[in-house]
Amino acid sequence: MGFNQSNNRRLPLSPSLIWEGDNIASLFTFHTSLKSKIAFTLAEVLITLGIIGVVAALTLPALISNYNRHVVETRLEKFYSIMNQAAKQAEVDYGEFEYWDRATSYNDADGMINFWNTYFAPYVKTLKVEKDKSNSKHIWVYLADGTKLDMFNYFNSETATDTTTSTATHIYFYPKSNNITNIMGKDFFTFFMSAATNENRNIVEPYKFSWDGTENGLINGQYGCRLNNDDSRHYCTALIQYNGWKIPKDYPFRF
Repeated sequence: MGFNQSNNRRLPLSPSLIWEGDNIASLFTFHTSLKSKIAFTLAEVLITLGIIGVVAALTLPALISNYNRHVVETRLEKFYSIMNQAAKQAEVDYGEFEYWDRATSYNDADGMINFWNTYFAPYVKTLKVEKDKSNSKHIWVYLADGTKLDMFNYFNSETATDTTTSTATHIYFYPKSNNITNIMGKDFFTFFMSAATNENRNIVEPYKFSWDGTENGLINGQYGCRLNNDDSRHYCTALIQYNGWKIPKDYPFRF
């Protein structure tokens, strides 16, 4: 009989709760057999792992590529932002960009180092600045976020000796500083600072020399972002900017 605490009366047990010995043994056998059915054989485990490996091999490259694209997009936009913030602060401290002291000769790497250290290093976290060992007019700047840039003055003539004929300061920006290849539009991207001021643009801009202002021009123009361009793909940076700092789906390179 059961016991009801509320009225101190014993209640009969439900027949469904009464188990005979053979019923309990049967229940134990059921649980034991269930456990044995849940276990996998070695062959089943190996087949499952093989399927997982195939799926990973098919999807992992796409995941890595998407991640690398995102890194490039994010670092391009960040570089554009911090460089122009630095330039604006330098204009407050040193006057308008048009009158900054620039490298004064074609092979003046020391002048370029001074240019960076004066106008940008105080506002951009810089790890190291050094001369290019193979090109006397280029310098390398290594930033604290793991990116780097190759910077040099562009002159109308290689024999130019004064700043009045320097048309721009070119910047090759590397979102990753440890690339194995060195491909424009994939491993590095072109920015420039024009010697002529223009109120409609920032001091540091993606390279747009001779651009007609159209998206088609960024792809098929003289410096268009396409694989079969022998004149260099300087417009790739501008194309990504034009697309809201997102790499277009039909971009000529995979990352």
